[in-house]
Amino acid sequence: MMNFVVFAVEAALISNIALSYFLGLSPFPEIGKNKKQTCIGALAMVIVMTLSSLICGVIYRYILVPANAVQAKTVVFVVVILAASGLLALLLRKRTAALEEGKPFPALAVNTAVLGTVLVIVQNDYSVLNGTFYGFMAAVGYLIVIAMLSAIDDELKYSDVPKSFRGVPILLVAAGLMAIAFHGIEVLGG
Repeated sequence: MMNFVVFAVEAALISNIALSYFLGLSPFPEIGKNKKQTCIGALAMVIVMTLSSLICGVIYRYILVPANAVQAKTVVFVVVILAASGLLALLLRKRTAALEEGKPFPALAVNTAVLGTVLVIVQNDYSVLNGTFYGFMAAVGYLIVIAMLSAIDDELKYSDVPKSFRGVPILLVAAGLMAIAFHGIEVLGG
């Protein structure tokens, strides 16, 4: 049980996909503009990243490796991610009015965080269960970062930030400070 807790903290915070690998940063400019769309996109990321981690793990371990076709993994993973995000968009389109006013799923389909997570899972040779759990926790970590940056953006509206740092630049500075803080957790853990 303790190994899963350490694994979860590692995936969500210490090796955060956005802060450590610098993947999935495309929603950063939108954080201050439309909070509802940003939250819907981050929640959809949890579903798509978990589903993609599971499907890509199964395909890689049980189809590509036995067929000696691991060179095709990136193309296969991109197709799976596109299919997973498209399926989620179809399932939720009728139930969520917010999908009509903005389009988080096309951006989600090409989001580098999903592909990066799947490639980290393959590179570290995680089992399908561990890979799916890693994908879920990486998505939760991504959601945490987006939520924290959204809250920071709200607070910065009332702060005296130099004009050249307003908006995305100060959010990137905040993200850098968050990355340093998250890496400090690793030092505490030994």
